[in-house]
Amino acid sequence: GVHKELLSMEDARMAANGMMKGDLQVINLSRTPMEHRQRIVDFLSGVNYALEGNWEELGEFVYLIAPPVANVEMFPPTPGSASVRN
Repeated sequence: GVHKELLSMEDARMAANGMMKGDLQVINLSRTPMEHRQRIVDFLSGVNYALEGNWEELGEFVYLIAPPVANVEMFPPTPGSASVRN
């Protein structure tokens, strides 16, 4: 997963790009300027909705955004299967 402190809409766009690649995001908005916080939540909520992902609030202004399908590496890999799709 990717842990990010988002301070601007540019940071939010970078997080959205990661979401579109299927990367799990943990975003922290606790230091985000108040005037940007709700806009970022709305924007990433829309991206998450379009991707049919999962959104969990981990704490005050801290969120986990997970794609609906994630790669989970298995160690050691079983023969013929290096990863499992959830």
